[in-house]
Amino acid sequence: MSLEGIISKRLDAPYRSGRTESWTKAKVRAGHEVVLGGWKTTNGKFRSLMAGVYRGNHLAFVGIVGTGFGQDTVRRIMPALKAAASDKNPFSGKDAPKKTRDVHWLKPELVAEIEFAGWTDGGNIRQAAFKGMRRDKPAHEVEAEKPTMIKVVKP
Repeated sequence: MSLEGIISKRLDAPYRSGRTESWTKAKVRAGHEVVLGGWKTTNGKFRSLMAGVYRGNHLAFVGIVGTGFGQDTVRRIMPALKAAASDKNPFSGKDAPKKTRDVHWLKPELVAEIEFAGWTDGGNIRQAAFKGMRRDKPAHEVEAEKPTMIKVVKP
């Protein structure tokens, strides 16, 4: 079952149809680790992270993580980004991004935790938000998670 979220009503509120403050929606969003392969800037200021996962023996670009960065977060992650800077594009495959002046490549060694709305048919992340850095997982272990089919045995 693929649900977008859960709708809840305050227990002490009477039932009334329509939108009121007594109803809330809690969105369900998946979490995943990604390898950081670059970051983008606008007018020299940090804008977003470029994310990838290993598919086979290459780092595949899976999209942009463009939200979840407050000023504090950017200040905390920027030293790690600058320390891992590279002149070489770490992504390969048909959807690998090209170098532009606002793209800064990274050695594929930093892992970030994200939350996102799901995978596109093309294998990219949708509506990704940065949650934090993962220092406990090696980058080469980050692969796209695949749903598994469960065989139901009838009694």
